[in-house]
Amino acid sequence: PFVLFTIRCGKFLSAQHIMRPMIVVSVIAFNLVLPLELELLTDRFGFLGSAMVYVNFQASQSSLLIAYMYWKKPYIVGTCPGMECWREAVFQYERMLEYIHLGVGMCSGKRWD
Repeated sequence: PFVLFTIRCGKFLSAQHIMRPMIVVSVIAFNLVLPLELELLTDRFGFLGSAMVYVNFQASQSSLLIAYMYWKKPYIVGTCPGMECWREAVFQYERMLEYIHLGVGMCSGKRWD
């Protein structure tokens, strides 16, 4: 989930031609978080520590990106509805079913060669 969030935020920002948050977060994560975790966790846990490092690295990258976006708000404010879009999707069950039926209809109507 951390990787997907980071990718989605990166695409959201790059669609607005805003690259600074991704660059800042990547520089911090790659130059500070990753080497520090590799040093600490692989010495202590060995091979399993490298898996823990990877998960922690992805989580820290997502957390840093959330913090940066909340702090600086580099995006155009009107383009990010926040959590309102999720609330609408979850609580409007009938509209969600219409969307699902449309998707199933499009997939079933497509000819598979």
